[in-house]
Amino acid sequence: MLFKKKKKTDTKPSHSFSKENQMSYLILKEFKTAKNNYLKSAKSGRLFRNHELYNTPWFMITGPENSGKSTVLAASGLSFPLRCFRENGGESISGVKWFFGNGAIWLDYPGKISDSENIELFESVYKSLAKIRRKRPIDCIICIIDIECLINGSQQSIRKTALNLRNKFDELIRHWGIELPVFCIFSKMDSMPGFTEFFYDNSVKWSDQLLGATFASEQANDSPRNKFNKEYDILCSSLKALYLKRSAIENNNNIRRLICRFLIEFEGIKKRAGDFFEELFKDIPYEGKPVFKGFYFVSCNANEIRGKNSKEIVTPSKLSQTIICHPLNPQRDESYNQGAEQKLVRKPGTLFIERLFREVFPNGTQVLKKTRSTSTNSLIKYYTLCGLFSLIFVSLVLYLFFAFEETQNLYGKIHENVSLISAQRDNLMDAYIQMQNISEMVERFRTFHQKGVPLSYGIGLVKTERTYDKLKRIYFQQAYNLLSVPLAAYLETGIKNISATGYNLTFENYLSLYRYLKTYLSISEEVAVNRSRIDTMIIRETIENDFYPGMLNLQKAKKFPMNLETILKTNIGLYSYFLKNGEMPLIQQNPFLVKQARSRLAQIPDAKIIYESIANRLQNTAPSISNPGLSGNGVILSKKSINTFYTQEGWDRYVKNEIEMAIKNPVIIDWVTGEDGIRNVVTNEKKLKSDLVSIYIDDICRQWLLFLESIYYQRPEGISGTVRFLRKLSVESSDISVFLDNVLELTKVNTLSKEMIAINAVSNHATKKLSSIKKNIPVAKDDILKKDTLSKIDQFFKPLVTLVRSQEGSGGLSAYKEKLNLISEELARCAESKKFIKVFNGTDQDPLLSAWLETEKLIMSLPEYLHPAMASVIQTPVKIAAEAVLNLISEEIEEVWLRNVYSFYSSKLSGKYPFHKSKEDASVDAAMEFLRPNTGLIYGFILNNLSSYLVRDGNKWKSRSVGCINLEFNENFIELLGKADKISSSIFNHDGSRKIQTVCFIPLPGNKITGALNIGKQEYKIVDDKLNLCLRWPDEMQSHGVTMRLYIQQNYTDELKFKGEWALLRLIESAQISIQNNTSMIARWERNIQNMIILPYGVKVKFSETVLPFGEKEFFWLKCPERILKRETGKRRIAHSGD
Repeated sequence: MLFKKKKKTDTKPSHSFSKENQMSYLILKEFKTAKNNYLKSAKSGRLFRNHELYNTPWFMITGPENSGKSTVLAASGLSFPLRCFRENGGESISGVKWFFGNGAIWLDYPGKISDSENIELFESVYKSLAKIRRKRPIDCIICIIDIECLINGSQQSIRKTALNLRNKFDELIRHWGIELPVFCIFSKMDSMPGFTEFFYDNSVKWSDQLLGATFASEQANDSPRNKFNKEYDILCSSLKALYLKRSAIENNNNIRRLICRFLIEFEGIKKRAGDFFEELFKDIPYEGKPVFKGFYFVSCNANEIRGKNSKEIVTPSKLSQTIICHPLNPQRDESYNQGAEQKLVRKPGTLFIERLFREVFPNGTQVLKKTRSTSTNSLIKYYTLCGLFSLIFVSLVLYLFFAFEETQNLYGKIHENVSLISAQRDNLMDAYIQMQNISEMVERFRTFHQKGVPLSYGIGLVKTERTYDKLKRIYFQQAYNLLSVPLAAYLETGIKNISATGYNLTFENYLSLYRYLKTYLSISEEVAVNRSRIDTMIIRETIENDFYPGMLNLQKAKKFPMNLETILKTNIGLYSYFLKNGEMPLIQQNPFLVKQARSRLAQIPDAKIIYESIANRLQNTAPSISNPGLSGNGVILSKKSINTFYTQEGWDRYVKNEIEMAIKNPVIIDWVTGEDGIRNVVTNEKKLKSDLVSIYIDDICRQWLLFLESIYYQRPEGISGTVRFLRKLSVESSDISVFLDNVLELTKVNTLSKEMIAINAVSNHATKKLSSIKKNIPVAKDDILKKDTLSKIDQFFKPLVTLVRSQEGSGGLSAYKEKLNLISEELARCAESKKFIKVFNGTDQDPLLSAWLETEKLIMSLPEYLHPAMASVIQTPVKIAAEAVLNLISEEIEEVWLRNVYSFYSSKLSGKYPFHKSKEDASVDAAMEFLRPNTGLIYGFILNNLSSYLVRDGNKWKSRSVGCINLEFNENFIELLGKADKISSSIFNHDGSRKIQTVCFIPLPGNKITGALNIGKQEYKIVDDKLNLCLRWPDEMQSHGVTMRLYIQQNYTDELKFKGEWALLRLIESAQISIQNNTSMIARWERNIQNMIILPYGVKVKFSETVLPFGEKEFFWLKCPERILKRETGKRRIAHSGD
């Protein structure tokens, strides 16, 4: 199965492929075919066949087009036993020729692949090659260049050829991530004049010789040109020596000249070849590069020379006629004539090729290495894996160490607690504490037993089963002594006390006796027959509500630990679990006590007890009514469901039959009370039935009221959602109407028989007359529930029926829906104009306030017991609308404030004097416009937008609730209003006009100098009391400049100059002010005279009205907030009126 042949899949390309994708697919398929053909011919076994891909080197033969690549490979003397694509002459779709030799694989790349027009073909070729041979797509590159490129090409064309090849090499290196060795071969050397004549020597086998150089590993750091120049100089030296040898033995002058010419031209291509290699192998930072391994010159064409001995002479290449006929040639005529007489002899020439392919190239693939980026990535992966494995090992060691420590601590704690149990048997307080400790251990090992041991305790270190069994035995002994025995004693006492009463059991006593007896039997031997009878909930309830308070009295006597409640609550669950599973030891019951309790439970209980038993049983059996089924579109929801038990269907199907059965057997019959002996005869069935029906009717009214109180609405999103929500509730057959009609219909439960209904129909007329007499008397809930059972529900819900079924124009629900419809219309209209404050302004014209008042009116018209239920039904939609309105008007108020008030303050007053300590003055007119009462920006904004929501309470401002809307203003806005009130009252009259008061300046008696005020161009001297300086402010003193001139000496004065409309205020603020009363103050200035003496000067300033604003520094300083409402205003209202 390991080598099972995989099922072939359809490898045909999709017709939706693009042309490039289809070409890539076909080339990849071609390369895979070539690889598979080679692997099939490999001698290795099938398991290791893929290793042959890398054991055999792969060579790429590339170069410009028509450079003789295929000719060189054909003349290499290699044998190729396997050829692909023979039907195409060895060529393939990509143009690549595959030659599979015994020692290597040769890939002949056509020169057209390297052209710029075949970029996609080139990319497809090297990507496909990387897919079939991932580690090393190619082991070596053999680059073949025509020698004519160096001889006849210009320097620019040579560098361009090298650059084109280098770009292709870089693309291969970048994609494959390896630095490839490159051998360069210059082909067609026979085209160089004199090459054939130079190497004409039958004594030497030139095909096994090398004309070129292979670089040593020590030369790896040299530049490509330096390496080439060194080796080329050595090669030229060798050729010179060979030239001397050939010249000595050659008699033909023409051939000798050609030999000399070849050497000269060979030496002449050194610079051009150096330029070529420098461009081809230049260094590129942060990028891999091809490795220059060597350069060689080869020839593989048949050659012809002229000579005397036709057996030894090969045909020369075409000689330059310029050299032959040159006048300095001493044997010009002889050469020319002799040449005509010589014969042409052809000799096949494959020079300097075979050894290259046999020895040099296979040995040059060992220097293959990865590029810097690939090596770095591999190094990162290596160290990452090493670090990861080291981290895993260290983590594993630490894990085992800490797991062992954790396990040792666990067993040490167990051993400590077990040893303390045997040492403290007589101490009751410590015994309960130790039971708590053991229960924690048992609970932990029970979790281990059920869910497995946590990894923090290691693997296999904790012996769960054995330890769990031992701890259970210890815990069972403690729980039996400290829980079962005391609990049984407590229950026996309780059962005796209740059973000893000589009167009928009350509802509470009956349930207590039943609960005590059931708990007692659950921990006794009687329950061993059927463990499923154990009710762990009753056991928990009895221990927490009855047993623990009794133990608490003993705790006060310091017989039990202070945390007894925690100990008991923790152990109830574990105790009940083992009791239910049959592992906890049972007590021996008292048969006489059980018999006595059962006889008491067999007596007829109170009707309320019987009804509670019936209700508890039927509520789990009868289905519930879904609230969306009661309303139309599911807008109205409820947190509490209502059972069909409280409808006419419930009476007919369930309650009626259960009451009949309860009358016949009115006691609880189960395994607790004894199922065989409790069959007492009911003495007054009629009274019991009447009581049960009456309790049932009371319960119907109570449950439907609770259901209505739990009503809430699906909240809409956005203003459009709110409009749709209100329209659903305000149409003729709205959800509220449908819902309340369905509720009132379901509350009609008739418990009378058909005969009684007919009898009541006859007396209906008399009943109506009596009710009309008493219609003005207020009806209380308790009075209604005391009426006959036939009319109890009708009378109970009659006010609600009157409200719901009122006609249009007569108030009630119709008027309520009209108010909702008005709100939806106004909201839709305001949504287009974006002006909500004008409509929802808190006045009598406000539709929201009108709806709220209508809602309160409707609720107050109902009896008090219906108020909570109807508040949930009809007040909630108005609150939802109020939430939307609150958010909308809050946004609009903030926008208007920002646009009309804050922008004015920030552009004209903020940062300017007197609102801020600054050299720049604010305009007096702008300040007055901002602070003017009634018509100013601040007070005008309040009057136009907030008159209903913001009121003045004495000297303070506070928000006022309007219906269910409560705009809450932030502290910064309230602070601004308080400051504005203070400023406004000091500089304005009540009608908004400026206060004009007289300001008198009286010099102080202690002044040693005199002074004067220059206001504008007028100078006012400050003199004594008889001729006081009195000016009117702001009429006479509102100037753009005020100067106080102090006369120090006859020819020396000192001045205090202040400019601007607030110059007088700046002058007084520069003094030290002492306020005497509301209308006068003293201002003192101290002047430094030539840094020699400080002279004080003071005046008493009297005002006709008030010292403000001059008597208080920073009087005008106020901060206008950008926002005036608390950000959580809308959110808080939503939470307040939530579901």
